[in-house]
Amino acid sequence: MTVDANQWAVATPSTDDVAQRLAAPSRGTAPVDAEAVLNGIEVAIARSSRPGDEPTAQDLKRPGQLRRIARAQLNRWNLDGLADSAVLLITELVTNALLHGQGPEFAFRVIHSAGEVRIEVYDGSPVRPYVRAAGPDDESGRGMTIVAATAHSWGVSEDGRHTWCTFTAPTAARSQ
Repeated sequence: MTVDANQWAVATPSTDDVAQRLAAPSRGTAPVDAEAVLNGIEVAIARSSRPGDEPTAQDLKRPGQLRRIARAQLNRWNLDGLADSAVLLITELVTNALLHGQGPEFAFRVIHSAGEVRIEVYDGSPVRPYVRAAGPDDESGRGMTIVAATAHSWGVSEDGRHTWCTFTAPTAARSQ
């Protein structure tokens, strides 16, 4: 779903149709096993600033909004133990999308599959994020280092437009 820059929304249906859609390769990433998908959320947000420009106050609210959406959904799935780490990485990935992404929108997904939670962010930029060696006085440049240190695994699509990370999830969690 796409929302304008003054709104945000989330879809959390749990039908086989949705599982098939969430399992499909999203914008250049490897597919998720559709049989393993328990549930997920997907949000596409129109930017209120132009790519390359300083993000607007409205855009700067997006990481916090998506953190709250994801935390609520993880709690609903009985995955509270993953919430702190997940929202930290959501902050990093969404902020990178806002600062370095291209195109009029960015997309965000959280997929709960058997044994795993996957966070995906599409930013439209062909420039691949990478782990940098930030100096002690640098005010930025540590985001992907945090992702690499916190996630079970992480990667970037072949076209560089899509960054993802995973967490191991307990298999007894519910998927409502």
